[in-house]
Amino acid sequence: MFFVLVFLVILVLSPVGRAIADRLSAGTGRPDDLVVQRLTSLEAEVERLAGEVKRLEEEGEFVHRLIANWDDRAALGSGE
Repeated sequence: MFFVLVFLVILVLSPVGRAIADRLSAGTGRPDDLVVQRLTSLEAEVERLAGEVKRLEEEGEFVHRLIANWDDRAALGSGE
């Protein structure tokens, strides 16, 4: 137990311990403007891609319906 206590005291007082503490406390501040700008940009890109995926989904459904109707028309013959 004594060695654990000594190790913790050395860690806390060492530059490594201070660097860890600084790193942990730095995360509690407000995000800087670059991070906010990049996050906003990413959100807009995700929305754009979601719209593109929806459009492609609708096109795929249309093609499936078109192919299904094509098979029905081919089974009927030329109508002569």
